[in-house]
Amino acid sequence: MKKSMMNLEDLLKNLSCLRNMQAKLSSVYLTDYAFTPNELNVLILLSNNPSMDTAKELSMYLGVSKGLICRSLDHLAALDMICVEEDPADHRKQRLRLKKCSQPVIERIKQARSVIGEKLLQGICEEELQIVEGVFDKIRNNIQLLKEEEYE
Repeated sequence: MKKSMMNLEDLLKNLSCLRNMQAKLSSVYLTDYAFTPNELNVLILLSNNPSMDTAKELSMYLGVSKGLICRSLDHLAALDMICVEEDPADHRKQRLRLKKCSQPVIERIKQARSVIGEKLLQGICEEELQIVEGVFDKIRNNIQLLKEEEYE
C-alpha cells in the first residue's frame, strides 16, 4: 500500500520533534551550564551576528516573543555573559554585547551543536539536504506571499 503524502500537520510535528530532540541533546551535552534553549540561541546568534544587537532584532530573527528574549537576556546578564549598553546615537535603544567570559561557553555550545547536528543528520546525504532546503525556501516564499495578501 502506498504511503500518503505528508501534510502540513505532519511537517510541523516532525519539526517540533527535531527541535525537542536538539534541546534534549543540548541539555545532555551542556550539563555544565543551566541555559534554556532560548538562551543558547541568543548566545550563538550574538556570537555569529554581532550587528544583530537589540532585543527586537533577536525576537524577530528567532521568531519568539520579546518577553521571552528579555527574560533570557536578564538571565544571561545576571550570569555576566552579556552586557546591555545604551546606544549613543539613540538613547531609547539598548545594544547587547557579549562579554569575553562568554567565549569559552559559546565555543562549548558550538562544539555541542556540531556533534548534535552530525547525529541528527546521520545517514542523510547532501542531495537530500539540498532538497529539504529547496522545500523550505518555497514554504518561506509562500509565507511571504500570504503576508502580502493579508496586508493588501
